[in-house]
Amino acid sequence: NTEILLLQETLVRSKTDLDNSLFSSNFNIFAKTAKKINQLGRQSGGLAFVVKKNVKVISHRFINERIGILRLHRISIINVYLPYFDRTKEQQLEYELNIHLLEEVIDSEKKNHQEIILAGDFNTDLIRFDKNSFCLRKFLKKSKMNLLDLLFSQNIDYTYKKTGKSGNIKSWIDNVASTDENQLIKSNNIIEDISNKSDHNPILFIPNPKHLGIDENFKTKLPKKIENVRINWNKLEERLRYQERVKNQVKTLQSKVSSLLNADKLKAQLYITELLNELTSLLIDCTR
Repeated sequence: NTEILLLQETLVRSKTDLDNSLFSSNFNIFAKTAKKINQLGRQSGGLAFVVKKNVKVISHRFINERIGILRLHRISIINVYLPYFDRTKEQQLEYELNIHLLEEVIDSEKKNHQEIILAGDFNTDLIRFDKNSFCLRKFLKKSKMNLLDLLFSQNIDYTYKKTGKSGNIKSWIDNVASTDENQLIKSNNIIEDISNKSDHNPILFIPNPKHLGIDENFKTKLPKKIENVRINWNKLEERLRYQERVKNQVKTLQSKVSSLLNADKLKAQLYITELLNELTSLLIDCTR
């Protein structure tokens, strides 16, 4: 019965990629595509709101690829994906800039008499003593945001897990905060599920329905068949035509294969990542 999904680091290059990955016609997707920082390797970041069609969306906008706002009946939901702390001056300035943008967004929404839910990947653990954690604590206090993770009991105390040489590294870098600790949110829980293949645990928070503006007359529709895939895999002639399209398109990747053969180990890893991304897109595009 999920009404809204907040996604961070989607890595998608276009909204079409998100549309094709969602096998339901009962949701609207509002997305900011990932940003290509380097020529090699995959794109970085990306935000999305996946909203059930019975939720009345007043407006949505993205400040950048790290901050998005979804305005509902009486709530503005802010989706965030802040930069990772890599100890460089440039990254620290980027973190502080996005915190400043968040302050401006929250002030603007408050002036429009909206309650606020702030959620996402803040990429720093509040118990740490690095500059980003200090910056985040200062921001939450200044903006009078209540950290809901601490107001509700949790079965686990981490949202991110990474396996390293010294074992599992765990941290609490994903959070939910709001301007009203009593009325907006009915529950807020970190979910641990063995079927989840991500290195992040999702957080399930349930807002008070009266703030969402639910359309009670909305009727759930059955998932539609994906229309842009037109191949009948049971027919030999269609499989052969698909094979020919792939063969022609693969020729465009030959230069990258040549570069891979002459690359050192580090560059080879980057070339392989880029090659796999492009090959995946190519195989999908050839079905249309």
